[in-house]
Amino acid sequence: VLTYAKLHSFDKLLLKTQTAAAAADDPYDFPATIKVITFNRHRASKAREVGSAAAKIKHSMFGQAMAQLSSLAPAQLRRAFVHKLDDGQKRTFRVKFFGEGVVDNGGPYRDVFTDLCNDLQSEHLPLFVRVPNYYADQGMNRDKWMVNPACQELGMYHFVGVLIGVAIRNEVPLSLNLPRMFWKFMVGMRLTLDDLADIDHGSVKLIREVERWFDARKPQQLAADNDERKDNGSGSGSGSGGGSGSGSGDGSGSSSFVVDDMFEHVFNVRDFTTTLGDRRTRVELVPRGATRRVTRNNHKEWVSLCTQRRVYESGQQMAAIREGIASIIPVRSLSLWSPEELEQLVCGRADFDVSLLQSVTVYEGQMRADLPYVQYFWEVLREMNAEQKSRFLRFCWARTRLPNKASDFATKFKLLAPKHYTLENPDAHFPSTNTCFFSLSLPAYTSKEALKNKLLYAMAACGSMDADVKLSESEVYNYEQDDIN
Repeated sequence: VLTYAKLHSFDKLLLKTQTAAAAADDPYDFPATIKVITFNRHRASKAREVGSAAAKIKHSMFGQAMAQLSSLAPAQLRRAFVHKLDDGQKRTFRVKFFGEGVVDNGGPYRDVFTDLCNDLQSEHLPLFVRVPNYYADQGMNRDKWMVNPACQELGMYHFVGVLIGVAIRNEVPLSLNLPRMFWKFMVGMRLTLDDLADIDHGSVKLIREVERWFDARKPQQLAADNDERKDNGSGSGSGSGGGSGSGSGDGSGSSSFVVDDMFEHVFNVRDFTTTLGDRRTRVELVPRGATRRVTRNNHKEWVSLCTQRRVYESGQQMAAIREGIASIIPVRSLSLWSPEELEQLVCGRADFDVSLLQSVTVYEGQMRADLPYVQYFWEVLREMNAEQKSRFLRFCWARTRLPNKASDFATKFKLLAPKHYTLENPDAHFPSTNTCFFSLSLPAYTSKEALKNKLLYAMAACGSMDADVKLSESEVYNYEQDDIN
């Protein structure tokens, strides 16, 4: 739980370093300092389908955001402006979705951050990759994404940090599914082999077994290993590496070679190299490491070097992210938090408590909490899993996470009376939402099953926003004529 004292200190730091936006002459106009950032989601979608690797990055929502926001000074991104029609939503910039005709009263602004998180945690951008445990189907945290240790786009990682900082200032929870070691690094804590084990169980198991395997073989075991190899007809000194045959002080030189050969066979560890968490990049742990054999005499050095390299394999990239965050919020404030607290501050609640949402719900018009179909709604919501709850929030609020506590809700959740056209046959109609104002209009469904079916279908089918204004001909997206490469 985020403590009141920490939050109070943090909020004071944010307020002290915030850049004010001069008010416009008309209170319903936006200040000139709140820039309009245009996103073309149609183009981003086309790039994902048919674009080159470069086009996927350039036209992604992340690429479009970086192209337009990176030119602004950090001070311009430290704003938390609230417009009269935004229902309490803080913002740093305004959003225009090309070819969609929606008005940004908060919903499109939040939706951009959701799109950005989806971009980052995808195969379309090189910045993050799935953790090794996902591919090995073993260990914990198989659903997590990690910073790609092979990607050297440090400018992009810096911008990831900028976005995280802006989201913190504007209280927009981000759906980032990152491991604990990421948040440990952000708060300035030292990383350990246990942190790597959280995302790469197989590699850590190997490192620890290599350390134990040599140490467990005493002189008597060396001799037994040697005799066993001779009985099996195995050579004692023909290994492929460049290891020394001088012995280790606890057996003959021949015995040392035997143990080294057996070690290679058991662990498939031959030299001073290792494969990074992206599962593709092999690096040398020392100069000419590919030609240096791992032996009984130097295995502890290999363990130490491999541990350090793997634990901090994404250190340069994560440092760039931290620097990006520090350009928007005071870097010293990060040390206020534990890793778990910082993740909760940035990401909110992935699997929220329905009672929290109920506590900030307003019933408008003829709606009442004791109506049967309203009670059906809360029952259905409680039965949803975490993924379904995230979809529900995006359907109603253009975000996938709830704030951490009731006092953090700038906008109340509104349950609206049924629309007039649903009154005659409510079970035939779908619920409708307004994401800018976090509102849901429920038809007066006659059964819990009818409500559940219609709500789940609407959540899954509604991936875009309805237009608020009619588009001019120049604003209509032409898929065929848009050359993205």
